[in-house]
Amino acid sequence: MSNQLAVRTHLREPPYTVLCDARSHLQNYEVAGISYHCGAGTIPVHPPPGKHHLTVDVIRANLILDDDIHHAPTKLICLENTLDGEIFPIKEISDIASLASDVSVPLHLDGARLWNATIASGIELKDWCQHFQSVSLCLSKGEDE
Repeated sequence: MSNQLAVRTHLREPPYTVLCDARSHLQNYEVAGISYHCGAGTIPVHPPPGKHHLTVDVIRANLILDDDIHHAPTKLICLENTLDGEIFPIKEISDIASLASDVSVPLHLDGARLWNATIASGIELKDWCQHFQSVSLCLSKGEDE
């Protein structure tokens, strides 16, 4: 539910879309909460071949930023760390955050397992979170989950 609350704080006036990883919990395991709670569509995007995470180039290519009345513009980018047990490289997050800032689209992190990324990488929680306008954390996930 914390993802849904965070996402809703960014989405104020439809129409809009949320760009996210096609494998993400926001897309697949939260009972279409983005559509239900926010009235938003999603743009599910797959990582490029050979990568386990979205890249700035894939995100740039899938953003809807025009003002064509036939399109719902992208108003939020959501990332997940970790996803399928893979740590999202902090350099790529930084690059995506720069793009998001350049196009004035906020960035949300589903960080339910961010504690795991912190332990495995040695990168402090604040260093992960500094790139995002909102972060959800889960206190019930253990290092083994």
